[in-house]
Amino acid sequence: MARVLVVDDERGLRITMRQFLLDAGHDADAAMTAREALDLIDRRPYDVVVLDIILPEVNGLSLLAMIRKSCPDTVVIMITGEPTFETAAEAVRSGAFDYLSKPVSSEKLCSCVAKASRIAALQVENRQYRERLEKLVDERSAELRKSERRYRLLAENATDLIFTMNLEFGITYCSPSVTRIRGYTVEEMMSLDPVDNIAPSFLEKVMKVLNDELSMDRDADPTRVRTLELELTNKDGTTAWHEMSLTFLRDDEGKPVEVLGVSRDITRRRQVEEQLRQSQKMEAMGRLAGGVSHDFNNLLSAILGYASLLKSQVGTDSPLFEDIEEIEKAGQRASNLTGQLLAFSRKGIREPEVLSVNDVITDTLRMLRRIIGEDIQLDTSLEEALPAISADRGHIEQILVNLAVNARDAMPEGGELSIRTSRLISDDLPVPIDPELRAPSYVKLEVSDTGGGIAPDVIEHIFEPFFTTKVESRGTGLGLSTVYGIVRQSGGEIRVESDVGKGTRFEVILPASLSQDVTGAARKESTAPAPSSESVLVVEDDDAVRALTVRILEERGYSVLAARNGHEALRVSAEHAGVLHLLLSDVVMPGMSGKELADRLVQSRPDMRVLFMSGYTDDVIASQGVLDDGVMLVPKPFEASELLSAVEKVLGS
Repeated sequence: MARVLVVDDERGLRITMRQFLLDAGHDADAAMTAREALDLIDRRPYDVVVLDIILPEVNGLSLLAMIRKSCPDTVVIMITGEPTFETAAEAVRSGAFDYLSKPVSSEKLCSCVAKASRIAALQVENRQYRERLEKLVDERSAELRKSERRYRLLAENATDLIFTMNLEFGITYCSPSVTRIRGYTVEEMMSLDPVDNIAPSFLEKVMKVLNDELSMDRDADPTRVRTLELELTNKDGTTAWHEMSLTFLRDDEGKPVEVLGVSRDITRRRQVEEQLRQSQKMEAMGRLAGGVSHDFNNLLSAILGYASLLKSQVGTDSPLFEDIEEIEKAGQRASNLTGQLLAFSRKGIREPEVLSVNDVITDTLRMLRRIIGEDIQLDTSLEEALPAISADRGHIEQILVNLAVNARDAMPEGGELSIRTSRLISDDLPVPIDPELRAPSYVKLEVSDTGGGIAPDVIEHIFEPFFTTKVESRGTGLGLSTVYGIVRQSGGEIRVESDVGKGTRFEVILPASLSQDVTGAARKESTAPAPSSESVLVVEDDDAVRALTVRILEERGYSVLAARNGHEALRVSAEHAGVLHLLLSDVVMPGMSGKELADRLVQSRPDMRVLFMSGYTDDVIASQGVLDDGVMLVPKPFEASELLSAVEKVLGS
């Protein structure tokens, strides 16, 4: 590692930067003043000096000139707490390798020092090399050959690609690592046409760098490094992103004559960065989707509830009956859209159970065959002894149906739909998982089709809500976004691979459950509640939902008291001399939450039962303590029958 000197009059910052460098493995010292720095430099050489631009007695630029005069091989990095374009330009003109602004992060400091130390090493080696040539051309030819072998050994064993090229972009040397990195042999790489070596879309960028260097004066810093990110085509036709560090070698007149480059494959790094950007975009969309659910569900509760009451009153022979049914259908479609948005945002209420993915697939096959039609062949391959997962059965079924519908639409003339399952261990995961969230094993559900595939400019948007390439009558654009939300809410990952004209494959990876005791798949059957005269206290801050709820309960025969918030409910309860059999309360209300209200009322009425209702998302309800075991909740929007069934169940428990 490099020998580094940190010069800064701020004690805390000086100590911190030195510790950063020590932790990175460098041999680091620190000085407070220019005098102290020069004393240290006199005693030992330094590869890199990290120098504050403002110092007592002698400013940083003056000290930079002293260092470059006495130690020309030392590379200087300037730092300042008051960055401006003028100071940056002045620092670079004065010979600084780079210019950093305070506060300086450990990563940025160590990265810059690492690059500077490589330049310092090259400067030392080049200077020594030139001196030996000038003084010992005849006597030291053997030693020169030894040095040449040493450099060749270094280049041939480098993990990155080291190369030199002329000003026409022809390769004059490349290290053997080119075979591992890009698939070419050394001979093939050196014979490549410059147009084949650099993609046309990036050729202009490289030309600009070359022109900039050619236009610089002869006193330009020979150690200046230009860094570019380029997309290169490998021998097998695949593309990869490379970070290239270019140093222009100059003749005695200061003109560039050759380029020394180091190229590193950064494709994986860019993929991770893109995954992070995509995840952040999805998170923002999820927060937006979850944020509107409460008010929207309150509106839908009123629409569906009053439509249900009207339908029961007018009778099937009324000319209004069909109109009311259309209102109900529209409300149900809106409710389904809300559910899909909540699934995408990973905030919908779910009922997880330990279940077998293979069993869910087997139970769903009949429905899937009916959905995809007879012109599509359905093939399954389910690995035996697959570990169970903890998930909502309905959500897993929804994943299968949505992916099957997507595959069907991609194969209008028929084709093959394949559903496969397999077990993965943590080390075999094809996608990155947060180490803290990793499970010992995973279940992979793979759904693939032989359809037309997805274009590259489309595939990056397919999980976004309301994005669709289908005609308006064929979908809402929420199918794949729902799948994405369900998978992420279940602690899993989803990825897609597609070739235009060859088909698409979705891979859903779900963590195995710690418990392998599979829950029975029996469905709960609802029963119509019987008329009752028990008393119910309804607490709801939305006027329309409160009035609807009171009406539904009163028409069933319940004795109903109503309040618009928690404080009013406490007053109503205190003024009511009779028994209160049930508290039916919204969860999130201004002033007092439903959970807090229930806790206070139960103290004075220990025999009172509690039922919550809410249009908020899963995480909000959980924060109120409502999703605890044994707590009943009816989600909004609800129909009259659903509300009455929940009330009867709580009162009868």
